Amino acid sequence: MNKIINAILLAIASVFPAYATEATCAQQAQLAGTIMRARQSGVPMSKAMDIVRGSRVSEVMVEYAYSEPRYLSDLYIDRSVQEMENMAYAICHKIQNEVQRQSARKPKAELGT
Repeated sequence: MNKIINAILLAIASVFPAYATEATCAQQAQLAGTIMRARQSGVPMSKAMDIVRGSRVSEVMVEYAYSEPRYLSDLYIDRSVQEMENMAYAICHKIQNEVQRQSARKPKAELGT
């Protein structure tokens, strides 16, 4: 599981804009929840990958969602969706903070100002 989380971190970091906001993280979390809900509903992984093709972040989310078990209980389904949303939000927020921290440390000449 750590390998998957690291892959998500790398994928998000590679495309994460320095100007991202909390809304961006909320959108990532919502996307992650939608992907997990699709997985729990029985959508085939191949179809999910076809839908998100071209977005490495989304592809990694699909890979992670489909590495998790499929549940029958609504309680467990809702819990898996919430956990996926929380993980995506936490990763996004962590990257956002790191990007902002690194931007603050760069000399103005490097920032193009």
